Amino acid sequence: MPSSVNIIGEFYGVQAGINYAFYENFSAEIGYRYLKSSMKDSYTASGSTSGIDYTQDITQEITTIKNWFFGVSYKF
Repeated sequence: MPSSVNIIGEFYGVQAGINYAFYENFSAEIGYRYLKSSMKDSYTASGSTSGIDYTQDITQEITTIKNWFFGVSYKF
């Protein structure tokens, strides 16, 4: 495993949600977020297991992130 991860790329996506004010200073929000990404990193791992040496090329890639979100707000 590398001592540091250097994933580079771009994100783009959409987000939609509803924000509802319960009182003058208090509101809640719920929504959905969909992101696409071109983030990628690769490295070579090597070592030995049970006396057998190995080398493995490893690629880490983030392509899609989907999540729901919820939040509450209080305005002072």
